[in-house]
Amino acid sequence: MDITYVGVFFLTSVLLQSKLECRELDGYSFPVYTTENCPKNEQEWNQRSAVFNCSKEQTYACFPNNEITDLIEFCYPLPIIAIPADLCLYLSKKRSQMDAYECKGFEYGCPDKPYRGSWIFHYSACVSIGEGCFLAEPLCRRATRLSYWTTTQQESTKVTETISQPTVSGNNTTRQMKQGVGETQQTGHWIVVALVVLLVITFSVLLLILKKRSMAKQQRNNCYNEEDPNNQEMISLLNADDEVENVRVKNPFHVTCSS
Repeated sequence: MDITYVGVFFLTSVLLQSKLECRELDGYSFPVYTTENCPKNEQEWNQRSAVFNCSKEQTYACFPNNEITDLIEFCYPLPIIAIPADLCLYLSKKRSQMDAYECKGFEYGCPDKPYRGSWIFHYSACVSIGEGCFLAEPLCRRATRLSYWTTTQQESTKVTETISQPTVSGNNTTRQMKQGVGETQQTGHWIVVALVVLLVITFSVLLLILKKRSMAKQQRNNCYNEEDPNNQEMISLLNADDEVENVRVKNPFHVTCSS
């Protein structure tokens, strides 16, 4: 039973330690690791404390970092971290020591009596942080909401711009398509011009042919009249007969002259 417990504890420690080593922070005089949350109750506190396995001269601690932007875990070189009332603590990176932040302006959760670092789960307001401030502060909540809204808007804008703006290859493709359309339109214009010119030439040729035919026919008539003078006389006689006949048609009644 003891061997099994030791084995499980060893494997858990190794796995968790390897995970923590990937998140170790630089700039401190002792190992410090980031974490998503600090222990929320005594049981979680004991579990995390067992994982870190701090020495007797140290104690497991979980507090905000110097910028109040991340929660961090570490073994602090004091057996007990004593904290006065109306204060929250954070770890100073410059000196690798605990510094205090007065919480009298908190809307809720400010410790109203002295406490220890190992009791931090009783005062969650001291480990609930936003972007550089404690969430229990009135201005921090509004600033956090504003920061979240601004970040969301910026991300939405980036997505929209990414969708609406074409890539380089897309620009090249669009340019090639426009160039192809322009060339097609120019080709169409030249075809129309060629058709118009062809129609004009065809119409001119037809007019020339008709004019030549008319002139040739006139020349043949002239030659015919010059070669046959009797024909001209015959035409005159026929015209005279036509005139007489017309007179007769125009006066069909007998006219009696007065004596």
